[in-house]
Amino acid sequence: MQASSLGAGVALSGGSIVLASTMASGAVSNTIASHVTTGECNANGCMLINVTAKKIQVSLFLVIFGYFLVIFWLFLRGQLV
Repeated sequence: MQASSLGAGVALSGGSIVLASTMASGAVSNTIASHVTTGECNANGCMLINVTAKKIQVSLFLVIFGYFLVIFWLFLRGQLV
């Protein structure tokens, strides 16, 4: 199992899950992040997988797999249609 390394400036909220990641600062809310390496991460309602960047700034309904972006439009209270 790989542990995450989160800086003192990282705020997790909304049931966010961060696995095997390194973040120095930022705010992560309602987000799942796995194998993310960044200096600053500001994510809300996203899924980040295998992402490496100096700064990550993303918001609702965005899924990032490495360098490819896939946008899921959610309807009816968060259910995929």
